[in-house]
Amino acid sequence: ILAERTQANLDGLLRRIDATVVQRAYAETHESWFAEPEFGGQYVDSAIAAYRATGDTGLLARAGAVVESIITHQRIDGYLGSYRPGLEFDSFSVWNQQFSIMALLTYYEQTGEARALKAAVRCADYLRAAFLAPGGPDILDAINWHIQHSCILTEFVHLFRLTGNKAYLEFAEYIITRWDSSTLMLVAGPVNHPQHALHYVGCPKAIEVLICYRGILELYHATGEARYLAAARNYWQNVLDTQIGPTGTGSISESWWWLGRAPLALTNDLHPNENCVAVAWMQLSAELLATSGHARFADEFEKTLYNHLLGAQALDGSDFSYYQGMEGRKVHKTPASWYSCCRYRGMKLLAHLGE
Repeated sequence: ILAERTQANLDGLLRRIDATVVQRAYAETHESWFAEPEFGGQYVDSAIAAYRATGDTGLLARAGAVVESIITHQRIDGYLGSYRPGLEFDSFSVWNQQFSIMALLTYYEQTGEARALKAAVRCADYLRAAFLAPGGPDILDAINWHIQHSCILTEFVHLFRLTGNKAYLEFAEYIITRWDSSTLMLVAGPVNHPQHALHYVGCPKAIEVLICYRGILELYHATGEARYLAAARNYWQNVLDTQIGPTGTGSISESWWWLGRAPLALTNDLHPNENCVAVAWMQLSAELLATSGHARFADEFEKTLYNHLLGAQALDGSDFSYYQGMEGRKVHKTPASWYSCCRYRGMKLLAHLGE
């Protein structure tokens, strides 16, 4: 089953996507709320994972073309968010830069292309200098309950691991400090109040919080600080206990919600069980499994894989459901007017599945 579904993902989606579309996301300047660079990052990461699995050099070349567009169109000051001047910290701009850095670092690790690492460093330095400057933008002045910009944490830890530059580690810890001095107590909250973690974190936006906890876990590996591991494990357990339903995922309209896993007739019009949330839950579970070796993390990964992710995949592998209701017919396609995040995240998870 897994071989068939992985091959369908490769042939029906990864090899069929027009990579020039994500290349153009960097070649043009956009207004606020444009978030296509996320797909550039996800595509590069997926194509490189598939290249490692198959040896298909065409996939590596596709990834390289996107990376070349990122490098070529980087602004002279290092900015990579694709917005016009004046909007560098608006809506999805920092989010865009997060995935741009991810693409560059993934490509650098695979190929050793020094220009990719240099571009990632320039972008990270631009962000770090801006957020730390007196009177500069506030990293918590962000959409989605103030958390959107904070997702950059993971890539700053990644940069520290590759370069050894402690400035990146210090900035990652600066993000933790900002959370814990606000309602976003992603480290202090779940550790001190595990029975109320979802409330004390102060942010129900599911995918972003899960991304941030993946960054916290990476920070544990970089520093050895036990409180980071405790925070990630406590949050994972609380989500499992309060939000994860029988298909191995949760969320309504992309957020954790106060009724949690109460049995209800969840139809697709309620936008339940976002595929992005399921993928991030699987990623955090896999990373906690690798950290601890405890089988319960593997159990939850496997449950979500078979009962949600493969159920979200179109039979020909060409797309993924954005949402999956507990009742009614599944829609194995992202509507043309909708954002394509769930398609790209599903594609990425299956591209990495063999690893």
